[in-house]
Amino acid sequence: MIKISSPLGLYASALYQSTDHHRFYLRGVNIEPHPSGVGVLMVATDGHRLSAYYDRQGEAVEPVVVPVPKPLIAAIAKRSAAASRLTWDAGRWTVLDEYGDVSSIHLADAIDGSFPDWRHVVGTGLASLSLDGIGFDPALFAAMASIIKVAKAHGVDAGGVKIAPSDSSPARLLIGGMPDWSGVMMPYRWREPNASGVEPPDWLGEPDRASAAL
Repeated sequence: MIKISSPLGLYASALYQSTDHHRFYLRGVNIEPHPSGVGVLMVATDGHRLSAYYDRQGEAVEPVVVPVPKPLIAAIAKRSAAASRLTWDAGRWTVLDEYGDVSSIHLADAIDGSFPDWRHVVGTGLASLSLDGIGFDPALFAAMASIIKVAKAHGVDAGGVKIAPSDSSPARLLIGGMPDWSGVMMPYRWREPNASGVEPPDWLGEPDRASAAL
């Protein structure tokens, strides 16, 4: 049996599950015991981004990849599971309320496949950032905005997002007020062949130095 004490952590990880049927082994959250023996790690990736959350009071005996169904994700977002505990066992998620009573059940069989070596991705050293900057797919930022919104609804004072980019390695992501969450985002191939550098475009014109001094 797996026990999750942080619905927010499960939510943050579930948003990064893959929807690609060809990569079925990524269509769930990898839950594994923390190497320290205390708590569990919840990791999910769709191949372009990665989310890792440390549930310090969670419990798991061995690694398992489990899908998190959309109804359960929605329930956490609506705070109906905010003060609850969750367990997964024998192909189903069970949501327990603050009294230990069953609130809801969501079917989800474990995925029979090997989850990739995510530590290799997270552990990659940051390469130097060129003056030309680096691009990211804007759609990848939507999940972080959702995490912050739900975190605040759960009483977590989540702040802004800190991004440490590099030219070739994945960018590392942090959310203020959520020390147990860490993310990774792959660089995006820039599609503007004539664009170079990150200087302001010519059409902005030169700044008015006199006005700026006021």
